[in-house]
Amino acid sequence: MSEVVTTPTPSETAQGPKVTLRHYQAICGIALVAVFLLQMQRELPLVLNVLMLFLGALSILFPVRLSPILTLACLAAAHLAEQHSQNQIFHPDFRSFRLLDISDVLLCMAVLAYVIGQYRLNGLRFGITPHASHNEPRSQDSLSAAELVALVFPVPLAALVAELVLLLLRQRWEMLGLDAQWRQIFALTWAIVIGLFVAAQAFRYWRRLQMDRTMALLALQDVVWNETRGEQRRIFRWIVWGELRHENARN
Repeated sequence: MSEVVTTPTPSETAQGPKVTLRHYQAICGIALVAVFLLQMQRELPLVLNVLMLFLGALSILFPVRLSPILTLACLAAAHLAEQHSQNQIFHPDFRSFRLLDISDVLLCMAVLAYVIGQYRLNGLRFGITPHASHNEPRSQDSLSAAELVALVFPVPLAALVAELVLLLLRQRWEMLGLDAQWRQIFALTWAIVIGLFVAAQAFRYWRRLQMDRTMALLALQDVVWNETRGEQRRIFRWIVWGELRHENARN
């Protein structure tokens, strides 16, 4: 009895290797172990590091609704405790900072890779938007190798940009006669506000580029109504008043 041999179609071979849920679990696991090892090299509370590792491993291995924010909260609490023990919160000593700390860059890369991978896992398990009636988990068939590469490669660039921003915040610039920590807070807040404004404008422009002709005409009609609603209301009021007066005069 002859055996039927199926050959893959050109579209299937062009997609490359199959990406599954385990790939993102591996990325999250490697990143979480790297974060734990880098944290152990510092004088950080062991309880917070173990709690961070436990929450991260639990959310990676099991389909439980644990937000990566909990893991980040443990990480932030450990670093705040370190800064407090070194008296760097209220009286920062800028001479103790190194120009480019490789361990900080590696830690940023590991944390960012874990957070991105964990949110991808949540999308595959529970859906993209939480607590929505029409929310469905993402299908694993939609995963591709290009998406996995796009996750990994921007991580070092983002970590280097964050380190450069931190170097700018550590400079001894005079600003309104404020102390060092208040200058950092003011500069960071201003940078976040400007960044969010630019990102919002870019996203709005991108949405307009995605419109077809019908949606663009509707958007323009809304703009016309918002800009001329007072004049249109006044014109139609006079039209109705004229029609009523004409009917009364005819009767």
